[in-house]
Amino acid sequence: MLKNNYKTRLSIFLFAVLIMCSSCLPILFGGSGAGTTYSIVAGKVKDRLDSPRDTIVEAFISIIEEEKGEILSASLTDGKVRAKVKGKIVYLTAKKITEKSTEITIQARLEFEVVPDSELAQYLYKKLIEKI
Repeated sequence: MLKNNYKTRLSIFLFAVLIMCSSCLPILFGGSGAGTTYSIVAGKVKDRLDSPRDTIVEAFISIIEEEKGEILSASLTDGKVRAKVKGKIVYLTAKKITEKSTEITIQARLEFEVVPDSELAQYLYKKLIEKI
């Protein structure tokens, strides 16, 4: 009887630890419209899109403008955008895989770039998917 009680308590404890630590684990969501999945880890959204890098960067810049954000720097040739949206710093990095395939990373952080904002990064990702 004592062993059974010990196993139950251990199971509950391990389950509680898993729940408490789950914010540190990557979370996978289905990317609607992208045809793939994207991952969110510590305020970063990563995905591969079937669009040219320049198209993605231009679409992201227009989304920032629609959201009344400020473009701090942008480069079509490097595939990078740095902007300020809703008081937070947002980064887009677009790496060309093929002519029509691009790997993107959208990262959102508070102005001092310490605390990640997964919600804003995911919101901008969904707007980008709708736009391209």
